Amino acid sequence: MALNFSTGNGGTVTFSGFTGSYVSVGSVEQEVEEIEVSHLGTTGFKEYKPSDLKEGGDLECEFLFTGTIPTLADVQTLTVTYPAIGGGSTTTLSGTAFVKSVGYPELVNGDVMRGSVVFKFDGDTDPAFS
Repeated sequence: MALNFSTGNGGTVTFSGFTGSYVSVGSVEQEVEEIEVSHLGTTGFKEYKPSDLKEGGDLECEFLFTGTIPTLADVQTLTVTYPAIGGGSTTTLSGTAFVKSVGYPELVNGDVMRGSVVFKFDGDTDPAFS
């Protein structure tokens, strides 16, 4: 069976209000907390159920610094487009997010300046993968 995979080249991140030349885009980890529902009749193992609310996650990116930095607390639609795999179509992760933190570039002799940004999916428009 042939494995289909791709590198990150061709992937994009769009966030209205900031356009960057991204050199790395982290993964988004979404999660749901557990609620323990064990009772006195429970035996063996504790019992759990998922919480009603989910955590949308953060997205950390590094970009080439060209003189602009995203604005803290700016809220926009964030879309991550993943490259096509095996000749298929691209997939996206999209939802509303805000700028949680920014990192200004280091000044290093003979090295390209890079900044960083962390976007936080805010849950106003649930992040959707399609």
